[in-house]
Amino acid sequence: MSGDEHEDKPVSLSDFGRTDQGQNGNDVENRDEQNNDTQNNDLQNYDTQNNDSGPKQTSLLAFLETWREAISVGTEDVLAAILPLMKQLVELHADGKVGPIVGGENILADHGHLYFPANQALDMRLAYSKVNTKRADTSKAIEVVEELTIISDDTTGIEIRDKTVRDFDDDNIEPGYLTHFGSWEDRVGHQDPLTDIFCVGMICGALATNLDFRNREQLQTFVTHRASLHQLNNRLHPVLCRAIERMTSLHRYDRVQDLGAMVMALENHRRIGAAVDLSLTDIAGFTSDEKQDSKSVLLKRLRARLYDMTRRNRLIYHRRVAGELNLTEASVPLVMNISSIREDELFTTVNPVFKKLLRGDEVKMGEFIRFEEMAFAPSVLAKIRTTA
Repeated sequence: MSGDEHEDKPVSLSDFGRTDQGQNGNDVENRDEQNNDTQNNDLQNYDTQNNDSGPKQTSLLAFLETWREAISVGTEDVLAAILPLMKQLVELHADGKVGPIVGGENILADHGHLYFPANQALDMRLAYSKVNTKRADTSKAIEVVEELTIISDDTTGIEIRDKTVRDFDDDNIEPGYLTHFGSWEDRVGHQDPLTDIFCVGMICGALATNLDFRNREQLQTFVTHRASLHQLNNRLHPVLCRAIERMTSLHRYDRVQDLGAMVMALENHRRIGAAVDLSLTDIAGFTSDEKQDSKSVLLKRLRARLYDMTRRNRLIYHRRVAGELNLTEASVPLVMNISSIREDELFTTVNPVFKKLLRGDEVKMGEFIRFEEMAFAPSVLAKIRTTA
């Protein structure tokens, strides 16, 4: 490890006949042959259409275009897509190589999984003197966390821009977020594992938020909400939100240092403790300039907590038995690709945790129940516990 490198930070532990009779035997035979030919053609056409409609190997940008057509994206969808790419980078870093990940042109998607061709691995390019920015002075009372540019125009009004968000072809080599999945470190001739971590974090951020990072305004939206991604997608698990935040830090000393540990954390995100609920002031719309809008958002959230969390609204929820919670249903994630669901994460009778439950042993429900998607589960479990 070079002396310019900073010490590693630990990472705490996501559809499918008619019979005709001719006047003579020849007519029947001819019709049979025609029917057989028609059936064979139909089968060939069906196979061709079925193959054409199936998942294909596509570029990252084409994959993201299709991805943005989804109505909603959850943690399991994002992890199913990004983890194969992250694991591939971990193997390269162990061999002293880096991936062709800057810009995303060499990233491909196959059946919803991202990767790059193994023969495109690159040698590291090192320029530590240009990328190792100084650690913030914690002895000072004020720390600069953001620099803004305010443009005032008599016709267009006032425009506020973040200085760290720039176009891909911008000549500025200061630390910043570039469109098209660019990296400021690559601009100064440096690429090492930390550079790869930043780039894969940006790709993960685009997947999690459904934003188009080719557009500067949408990239600005991501940067603004980087520390509170749940405001852009409330289906994201807190562990994934925190992982994206740490991987996409501009300052290398604040960035995740060990990608392998991050992969392990994401694979076991349900076993890592995280707050289930969020502060009311963190919800989207609460910080609106209009007081009436903020009040309306707050009342809607309080009303949702009252009816949703206690399941009192029978028009929305049907409870078969009072105080009942189906643990299997509550453990099934809402995903676009069902093949990404892992059997060991489902609460079923074949899971070893079921035997622990029968023995009366302690079971951590957070490892199985999707609290971020099943908002009613905490109150039902609390009621079961108090009435047991």
